[in-house]
Amino acid sequence: LFPYLAPLSRKNNTARQNNKKGVLDEREPTKTNSDVVSWRTGAFAHLVFIEKAGTMPPSGDTLRSSAAAKSTRGSGGGGTTSRRTMRGARHPAVLKDGRALDEKKTPSAYMQEMSMTTQERLTQLSTIVRPPHIVEFLNMADVSHHRDAQVDIDEALFQPYPSEVVFQSYEPFETYTMKLSMLNNDKVARRIKVVPPESPYFSVTCLKGSENGIKMAPGIEAQFQITFSPEEKRDYACELLCVTEREKFIVPIRAIGARAILDFPDEINFERCAVKDVAAKTLLVRNVGGRAAKFFVEARAPFSVLPVKGGLEIGASMQIEVQFNPRHVGSYEDELVLHYDTGELVHMGVSGSAEDANIRLEKSTLWLDNTYMTLSSQRTVKINNHSNVMAHFEWKRYATQAEEEYEKARAHASLEEQETQDRDEFNDLCLVDPSQQERLSILNRRFRNKRKVIENDKMLHADDIYTVEPMYGEIWPNSQVEVTIVFRPRDAVSYPSTIFCDISGREMRLPLALKGRGLGPRARFSFDELDIGNIFVNSLHKYEVVLENRGDIPAPFRLLANESLFGPMFRFLPEEGLLGVGEQQSVLVHFCSNDLGEFDETFQWALEGSDEQLSLHIQGHVIGPTFDFDVRFVDFGVVSYGFTNTQTATLRNTSQIPMTFALRVPTDEARLQREFTLIPAQGVIESYGEQQVTIEFVSSVVKAYDVLLVVDVEGVGEELLSMPMYAHCVVPHISLATPQLHFGECFLHYAYTREVELINPSELPAKYELIPQEEMLGILESAAELKTDASRVALAAEVGEHVPGKATAEQLLSQGVLYSTDAPRGIIAAQSTLQVSVRITAQHRGAMEMPILFRVAGSMEAPLEAELTCEGVGPHVTASTDALDWGRTPVLRDVVKTLTLTNDSLIAADFSCALAVAKRNSPFRVVPEAGTIAPNRSVRLSITAHLDDVTKFSDKLTITVLDAPKHVIALTARGHGTTIFCAESSMPHGVEFGHHFSNRPCEREFLLENRGRRAQALTWTVESGGRRGRQESSICGDGGGDDSVGGEGGGDRSPLASASASASAFPALGAGGKRDSV
Repeated sequence: LFPYLAPLSRKNNTARQNNKKGVLDEREPTKTNSDVVSWRTGAFAHLVFIEKAGTMPPSGDTLRSSAAAKSTRGSGGGGTTSRRTMRGARHPAVLKDGRALDEKKTPSAYMQEMSMTTQERLTQLSTIVRPPHIVEFLNMADVSHHRDAQVDIDEALFQPYPSEVVFQSYEPFETYTMKLSMLNNDKVARRIKVVPPESPYFSVTCLKGSENGIKMAPGIEAQFQITFSPEEKRDYACELLCVTEREKFIVPIRAIGARAILDFPDEINFERCAVKDVAAKTLLVRNVGGRAAKFFVEARAPFSVLPVKGGLEIGASMQIEVQFNPRHVGSYEDELVLHYDTGELVHMGVSGSAEDANIRLEKSTLWLDNTYMTLSSQRTVKINNHSNVMAHFEWKRYATQAEEEYEKARAHASLEEQETQDRDEFNDLCLVDPSQQERLSILNRRFRNKRKVIENDKMLHADDIYTVEPMYGEIWPNSQVEVTIVFRPRDAVSYPSTIFCDISGREMRLPLALKGRGLGPRARFSFDELDIGNIFVNSLHKYEVVLENRGDIPAPFRLLANESLFGPMFRFLPEEGLLGVGEQQSVLVHFCSNDLGEFDETFQWALEGSDEQLSLHIQGHVIGPTFDFDVRFVDFGVVSYGFTNTQTATLRNTSQIPMTFALRVPTDEARLQREFTLIPAQGVIESYGEQQVTIEFVSSVVKAYDVLLVVDVEGVGEELLSMPMYAHCVVPHISLATPQLHFGECFLHYAYTREVELINPSELPAKYELIPQEEMLGILESAAELKTDASRVALAAEVGEHVPGKATAEQLLSQGVLYSTDAPRGIIAAQSTLQVSVRITAQHRGAMEMPILFRVAGSMEAPLEAELTCEGVGPHVTASTDALDWGRTPVLRDVVKTLTLTNDSLIAADFSCALAVAKRNSPFRVVPEAGTIAPNRSVRLSITAHLDDVTKFSDKLTITVLDAPKHVIALTARGHGTTIFCAESSMPHGVEFGHHFSNRPCEREFLLENRGRRAQALTWTVESGGRRGRQESSICGDGGGDDSVGGEGGGDRSPLASASASASAFPALGAGGKRDSV
């Protein structure tokens, strides 16, 4: 093959370069670079044969037997082993898309496959090759400098051929070999190693190369030989582990032993069958395989198999029945799956078609004769079977199987709910009495039995009105069955019903409509009408009427209730009973009325079981007592709105019997606040007696009154007598003598009072009301929206045209002024004047106006309006001075000055203090920083100056008074002295060392602290020589200043003792409290 490798390689390289440039070779299909590589490496040998020879490669279906070798196995035994080598066809294309290779096998295909030799099975497996299963990935950098591979990561670098090694049809104690090729799919040389299997029955040998691995060029195969030595004819299996530079993958090895083979047919066809009927085919199945068979057959509805599972010895046979039971009309196709105990699946096709048989009811509607209650009648209907199949029928309650399943599911849900409730009660009982646990099994068994009853319920027709006989049965082919329907009505009504006949051979259940009517008892009164005439109230009258049964069955009768006015006053004896056929019954009628008037009553009698009722009509007139008033009417005249007016009248009883009366004004009953009060409103007047009635009238509407006072007599009737009452309600005219109230300046939140004068010039009193400010705020808002004055809006609110809302507390506080009064409502006597005190409280500074409205009760005119004016002012607070100057002030000391704040107003003043310079930078402090000054009181502020530098300090103190102007106080001070602080400076005689030995150094340390704002330089000088001499400390400011040492004022001196006799200079001390030791 080598002469042809170069041209083929050049050809593939050219195709690959064209693909990179976008040029496709006309002789090759359009593929990606990876497809070209796979095509070249995967089918290399095939291409060589096709181009040179023009024919397919040899199949290699030759078996070579190795030389017979004699070996001894076991003790004292011997045998002959032979070696057979299988070689498959050259490599086909690799299946990479994961398609299933194992198609469904039919019984004939399975039989053919199991009859193959190993070489035939190898040829079959070599047609399509699967990629090997990768079990582990390795690091290529550990074994090769070619780290990049052209093969996809989900594929192995080497492709095994065949992808699965299968030995079949072998004999024990013989040796079989098969070649396994490993093709390098990469573009560079790769190494592969096959790990010897651990199975004693399989071994592997490398035909070319070392056992530790072989390196193959691209597109070149590595040849391995697999040896199989079986000891018995059974299944063997192992996995061959192959290791490449990138991954580990496995090649499965199987040896298929003897198999059971059942000669089922490939297809089973039932052709045309009747729906809901069972069609069966019996198959004679033999075991033609090499071992005993254990199997089971899987089938899906409407197909089934009997028996489902079984076993057959070699050469034995058995009958298997395949059934077809379709529930719906149509064609059915499915398959039966035969499961062998060795794991093989065999698929058999099964098909059939279902159709409705010629089976029908004689009629779809059955009319039954009208039947008296408690009696029965019957009719028959035929079921005709014109088909060739035997039909089974059942009478059902529901039209479909789905409805039956739904009803069963509903019954199960109800049973589960009941079981849950009973179990909860049982658990509660067990908590009280643990010995009850023994009864748990009884509870479980009871509900288990109930579930069985529901499951076993065939949902057959069950009805007390219509009975079907027979309920179920068989119909022979080309024959008929007669079914009897019995009708037993319970009431005199129509009984429509539908029952359904479920027949095998018909998909849909056949409906049968049943119609019948029940007849009830029949009875009549001797007369239907009774006229009593005029009778007196509370008098008893008796009458008699006869009831006769004119029907063929007993007639139970019962009086129905009459809820009319006079109906309950009638009493019948007896009210109920039973009349036999042809019997009569006398009924007594008693009547006693305590109501007056004519009556016309109809009493209904029900006959049990009948839809007809008996009627008895009775009419008459009841008369009662007489009475009247001593006056024809009551006139209150002109009255003022909202005031009480009184009149009297006398009610006289002109009859011979006492009467219980009740007085009322009908038009006044519907009002929430009644205008008329009757004293007494009810009572008893003896015969020919009298009762004086006092009528109090309080008008609530400005109008002319024309109402009736009516009299109700208990036990007789309502509104038996009426008397007119007249009145005219008016509202007096009220005016304001002070339409404006000027309060002038008003301190905030301080109450001021003024008088408002109301004048009533009329001859009637009047009621007034000051509109509250909560309601007044709503009126003002509505007036602003309607662009009108507040009095008109208030008038509209009175008549119901617009009702303004009430203000909240927050809204009231937002107003400039609040007003109130101790007398928000009152009475203005006729022809008089009334003074009303109005109290206001200013809420904000500045000039303010606020209208107040006085509402006159019942008036349809605009409320009286008065204008409130005031000017709100805050507290008046003065300071004792507007500037504080401390002058020359020692540094590092607190110097205090006082500032007095005086409140000359009638209200308290809240103040707060703030310095212009931040606290941490300002040398001034104020105490207190905030507070309250009582009216006509003073507060003293302490202002402390604490200077920390020899310079001038200034600041501004701002005093803010709530609702008053601010006060700004200028603060100034000039510091002098030194900001160096030493704790030892309190010693007047300097630094004392005490007694010490001579010629020995003595030291004393003290601490200096710079509490100023700038760094300081310290210089030490000798003031006088000698052992007991003094030294002087000079302090100089680092940045200079007005009060530096040597300038104005000089510097402080400290008599500090030192052990040094000469001058010494120290570094400068930092500002801000830096420390150093000397």
